[in-house]
Amino acid sequence: MEDIEQHKNWLKVLALADESLKRKLAAAKALDLGWGGISTVARISGMSITTIRKGIQTGT
Repeated sequence: MEDIEQHKNWLKVLALADESLKRKLAAAKALDLGWGGISTVARISGMSITTIRKGIQTGT
């Protein structure tokens, strides 16, 4: 719950994005968070780890 509150505004923007942009935004956020970023983004966004990794691999 703490993570969701901390990233509330980012989640609002994510909700407005299309699928491709969501992957890119999630990848950028995960990289910005550093170690454990992918898991954190997956937990707060509901996106799969695989999808976030795909966003990182395709470039942000």
